[in-house]
Amino acid sequence: MNQMFKFNQHVQDAFSALTGLNIVIVDSTGNELTTVSGNCSFTELVYEKYGHKSYFAQFLQPLLAIKHTVLVDSPLGGKVIVSPIIPSGGNRYFIIAGYIVDAFTKKYLYTRVSQFFSETEQLTLALNNVTILDQQEIQYKFKQINEFSKIVTYKSRVLFEKKQGEEHLKLVNESLDCIIQGTVTVSSFIKSLQVSNMNIDIIGAAIETENDLFSVVSTTGKDGDKLYGHTFQIGEGFLGQALATNKPQFWRDISTDPRVNLFTRNGIEVQSLICTPFYVNNKVYGVLFGLSSDKMLYEHDIENFKIYATLLSTLSTMETLKEDQHNHLMKLSTFNEIFKVITSVEDIKRVLYILVDISINIVRGPFSCILFINEEDHNKVDIVSRGMSQIEINDYCQHVATRFLSAEALKKLNFNYTSSTTSWGTEVLEFPLFFNQKLYGVLCVGISDQTKSDSYRSFLASLAVAGGISIHLRLNNKSHMPDNKAITMLYYSLQHTNLEQFHLNEKVRKILLEYLVYTNRPLDDAMDKASQLISYRPEFLKEYISDQNILSILEGYWEAVERKVALNEKSDILALISHYVLHNENIESIRNLTHISESKRSSFIQFISQVNITESEIMISSENKSPINMEERSPKSKITEDLKLSKRELDVLDLVLKGYSNSDIANTLFISDHTVKNHMTKILQKLDCTDRSQAIAKVYQMGYSPNS
Repeated sequence: MNQMFKFNQHVQDAFSALTGLNIVIVDSTGNELTTVSGNCSFTELVYEKYGHKSYFAQFLQPLLAIKHTVLVDSPLGGKVIVSPIIPSGGNRYFIIAGYIVDAFTKKYLYTRVSQFFSETEQLTLALNNVTILDQQEIQYKFKQINEFSKIVTYKSRVLFEKKQGEEHLKLVNESLDCIIQGTVTVSSFIKSLQVSNMNIDIIGAAIETENDLFSVVSTTGKDGDKLYGHTFQIGEGFLGQALATNKPQFWRDISTDPRVNLFTRNGIEVQSLICTPFYVNNKVYGVLFGLSSDKMLYEHDIENFKIYATLLSTLSTMETLKEDQHNHLMKLSTFNEIFKVITSVEDIKRVLYILVDISINIVRGPFSCILFINEEDHNKVDIVSRGMSQIEINDYCQHVATRFLSAEALKKLNFNYTSSTTSWGTEVLEFPLFFNQKLYGVLCVGISDQTKSDSYRSFLASLAVAGGISIHLRLNNKSHMPDNKAITMLYYSLQHTNLEQFHLNEKVRKILLEYLVYTNRPLDDAMDKASQLISYRPEFLKEYISDQNILSILEGYWEAVERKVALNEKSDILALISHYVLHNENIESIRNLTHISESKRSSFIQFISQVNITESEIMISSENKSPINMEERSPKSKITEDLKLSKRELDVLDLVLKGYSNSDIANTLFISDHTVKNHMTKILQKLDCTDRSQAIAKVYQMGYSPNS
């Protein structure tokens, strides 16, 4: 601010010399912001008597709202030029320049001086020296003071915007740090925006609370709290319009527009308004808005709000992810406890009670019940319930029994969940309790809030899977869950808690079994079971799996994945396949696994290449086959001629493609290991490759495959 006042003083001195007027800049309360410029003796004498704060404040009172330079009568009879300085933010200032005296007012001044001053001799002499101005000269001085006002206003706005820009950049950097550290919330972020946007009276955010219904959840600024909790729909008012168009919006001069009803009905006047949508997972999550009641907002304000909305999107996304992660961990923790309990309880009725209690507590719905098929009499159904009257049990459970447990229903039984509605209007999620295609009963959970049914579905489905297995174990008098059952339950529970991960697991398992066949390895039961559990940490699995061989493979697998350390062959193979699947089955990604031996990588690349060739051959239909060109070279002749491979080098390459080691090649071709190495060096040079895996991939790309 000192820089601004120094600039104003220099410019004021220049314009005082140019116009011959005494000039000073004051604020709206009469405080002088510059030293008076000019040497008019009459003005100086008047200033000595009236140049104080209270006089300026009284003089300016009726002029505080002016927007342009004006010529005002002074109490003494002369005229004074008053010009407002209107910066982008903060208080107004005023230029006061005088005296302007014409032929008529000079005569009047002599009379007024004698009325206002007791000693008039000096004032009369000074007044004699005051230059009388004609209308043209007055207009010239008026225009010069107006130019002075424009210069100071422009300079103040430049400095203000520079300061705002610095504060904006500081705010963005601090906000990013806080978002990364997790120390900021939507409310605290909104409040921080006010500091860097003093020209904006109210800043707030509204988020979606129901389908297409948004609620103001955070505000800052004077009277901003009056908006808290108010709701609107997409398309309703200015905020709803910004959401409907899905892009930033800016309006000016809207005080009489009916779309400001949300604000005016809460006693808030709106002159300018900025609205910018923000997002979570590429879906509109809410709208950020800022308004001014009596000041204009500008283009740079819009650009700032776009950045704020981006930060708010990032913050909201991280909060949503954090909440999802917390909920997921809570579910896993709960599920962990459930597994422990239901696998240790001997009494089957106790299992049913646990399932009912857990489901109603998790969902916090109106009721939960289980219809359980009586093992001694399949025509009889036992019911365990919470939150239901006997009338409701008779009404609803009869319908469930008919739909699931009747002889006709069992013939076409679908083991997926279903949803229905009771006769009294409550939505119910229904999950069959089964194991190995045998139905034991149905878990039915009432939902109070239908909008949240999707969020409960996966957990309840997993609970039903665990319940079905536990019931099966109890009925078969197995007090402890064997590894096979635990693995099956954990593997298929994943289908309900994380379907995408389940599909990835399925693919890893399928490729593993095919690879073991391809490499003439025996079908390893431990590897197969380990492949079904790669989504779980070994620390968690130790609670349920006793087979140390399986746990050892999984511990080695996680070491290979996380610490890039190879421990044993089985773990390495599992890590190779998992890496390949997780990287979109990109064969080139295998080369990055340098902590796994080259021979294993080469063997796996060879396997994948052959599989891919087979698949591509199946894709070709007879209709799309091109006519056979009898002159076209075979892949073998092509690779021999283009790379100038000798017959012996071709023999070595053929065995490399089959996965033979150097010693195996030497034994097969009756040559020494040293000779094999020499052949391999020449082959790699001719293929322009650095290792076997690259060579294998390149040869397959050229269309060559080994002799069978």
